[in-house]
Order: sequence, then structure tokens, then C-alpha cells
Amino acid sequence: MASIYEMFSASEKAAESGKWFEIGDTIKVKVRRFKSKKSREVRDALEAPYKRLTKFGTAIPDDALERITTEHIAAGIVADWKGVTDREGNELAYSKAAAVALFNDLPE
Repeated sequence: MASIYEMFSASEKAAESGKWFEIGDTIKVKVRRFKSKKSREVRDALEAPYKRLTKFGTAIPDDALERITTEHIAAGIVADWKGVTDREGNELAYSKAAAVALFNDLPE
């Protein structure tokens, strides 16, 4: 049995490019660290339109924050996947758009 450290620790390279994790028997998801350069770049770009708003102490609206979070995970955290299928069982190739659609279709 692997320890939590063996499962989730990663080299700096793996933190940036992503590390594969198995979900069940058929799904694999390549995940970057939340603090990776790519993750920060994606998040910063998504939050950029709201910088002026937050600079003056106003919170980002909830609907925009939910969209930012979904897109951030889809493009900044998830790097790839294998074995993900649509409702009909067709293989779903990874893309930011496919991940956003899937996350919106299966919230929480």
C-alpha cells in the first residue's frame, strides 16, 4: 500500500507538467500542482479583467468566480486525461472546452 507521500509528492518537473492519477479502473487524469507556473498563469489571465474591481476591495461576483474556478481547473490544473467518455460511452478527448463542459455538466 502506497503512502500519501508516495501518491502525491512530485518532482518540480512533474508539478509543472502534471502527474497521472488513476480514477477507478479506466480513467486517468494528468494533474498539475495548484502552484505550478501554468496554473498561476491561467488563473492570473482569468482574473485580469477583475483586477481593478478587486484593487478597490470589491469582490468578484459569484457567477464570475465560479466560471474562473472552473476554467482554471480545466486549463491550469488538469493537463490531460485518458478513458473519459461522454454519456453515450464515446471517448472524450481532453481539451479545455471539453473539461469545462464536463465540469459544468457534473458540478461538484
